[in-house]
Amino acid sequence: MSMPPPGPPPGFPPPPPQQPYGQPYGQQPLGYPQASFPGGAPGGYPAQTRVSASELRPSRWWYGIAAVIAVLFIGGGITAGAVGVLKNSPSLDTKFDIGETATFTLDSGHEASLYAVADGKGRLKCSASEGIKLTGPKGTFMFTDGGDKWERVFNLKSSTDGKHQVTCSSDDDITKLAIGDKANTGGLAGSVAALLCGPCVGIIIAAAIVLVVALRRKSHKDRMIRDRNGSGGYPPAFGPPQGAPGFLPGYPQQPPGGYPPPSTGYGGPQQPPSYPPAL
Repeated sequence: MSMPPPGPPPGFPPPPPQQPYGQPYGQQPLGYPQASFPGGAPGGYPAQTRVSASELRPSRWWYGIAAVIAVLFIGGGITAGAVGVLKNSPSLDTKFDIGETATFTLDSGHEASLYAVADGKGRLKCSASEGIKLTGPKGTFMFTDGGDKWERVFNLKSSTDGKHQVTCSSDDDITKLAIGDKANTGGLAGSVAALLCGPCVGIIIAAAIVLVVALRRKSHKDRMIRDRNGSGGYPPAFGPPQGAPGFLPGYPQQPPGGYPPPSTGYGGPQQPPSYPPAL
């Protein structure tokens, strides 16, 4: 049979009830308070921060300027190229068939060209009146006129003014011939280049402007958010706020549990034990 604990000495009040060791599982206080973020959102950016698009620089008008540049280059390139091709393409003034004699007018020192339908095959022999020199062309030149594809076969150079004649024969399929202006190959090449390169250059310039403006506007928006946030863009360190009572800077402390603070005794200062006087 267990004996009850001894009571307090005479003249002393009973001791206070002892708290159980520790605390029930699951009720321990958290040693780390929740981190506090400016504005209530992690990442350093307050959730409510808003920047209007009209505040950003460069202005959105630059997008319109880029579109205008693209339209001008595309329209100008196509127009200049088409006009150049039409202007520099040879006109066929005199058309005739194999075996016929063609009469044409050419001033002294001027040149013309003799053209044949390009889908014909075979050798072509031509003769011209006095004052006309026939020479072979340097390189190949072909173009389309009236639904037929024509190829330059001879150059004609006149040494006298007035009317001249030329006659041609062929041992194969060449049947259609024509006399026209000498082709301006350099002008045609430039016109084709303008037709193709003008739109491409306009699109490249416009795309570059749009890209630069978009990147600079994004950078400006980020700077404005940081300035309004006042955090410099960096989230605060995790942990309790610096200088919070009961915590060392950077080192949260676990509150003690289970052991009450030491007391000075039961009901008052401890008295030394009383012994009977020695005999």
